[in-house]
Amino acid sequence: MTPFNPTALLVMLLTFYPIVSGGELLRARRERPEYFAGGEIIGRHFDALRLPDGVVWDLIFAVDGPGVPHWQAIQPGGGDGGAGDPAFALAPGPLVPIDLTTWPTPARADVFVPLVADAIAALGGSDAVLDRALLEGIGVLTGGDLDAVVNAELGGSDGILAGSHWILDGADPSDEIAATLGLDPRIDANDADYDEPPPPDMPDVPDPGGTPSPDTPF
Repeated sequence: MTPFNPTALLVMLLTFYPIVSGGELLRARRERPEYFAGGEIIGRHFDALRLPDGVVWDLIFAVDGPGVPHWQAIQPGGGDGGAGDPAFALAPGPLVPIDLTTWPTPARADVFVPLVADAIAALGGSDAVLDRALLEGIGVLTGGDLDAVVNAELGGSDGILAGSHWILDGADPSDEIAATLGLDPRIDANDADYDEPPPPDMPDVPDPGGTPSPDTPF
């Protein structure tokens, strides 16, 4: 029979049974009996384990009281819940707590400063270059030279403006407005009440009878 190890039992419960309840503890006892060392699940809520030697381990915290239930492995009488069987004691290993006072501080590496400095250095003298280009442009494109460049690129402004004026003149609605205003006297002259009597009813026309044959020529 495998000796009882409360630490191994607790790790197994935490790993494979996230739902903490007496039913899940019974299921774990049924599926992995080697962790229970021949013990039986006892308690009103099935929350404790009694080993063959009579030692009892409480395996569920807050099973019926306030608080969030979780797995545990303690002896109700205050016994050592972590020692377990000496044959399964944890051997000293290479892992030790880290002493933050002796933790080496990484050296400062200014990575972005050289990148920005090189980029700024590559732009050296750019202000002077832009100023010189602006002065050269102003010196060339002044007065008549500027007009000549505009006329060469746009085809001259006079022709464009003349065509625009012609379009505006054609869209002038003053003639249509004047013609409409001339209709007012004619409308007023014909404005009168309609007092003529209605025409008499048409006399009834007798039905000649019969239905014309489809072969009757028209």
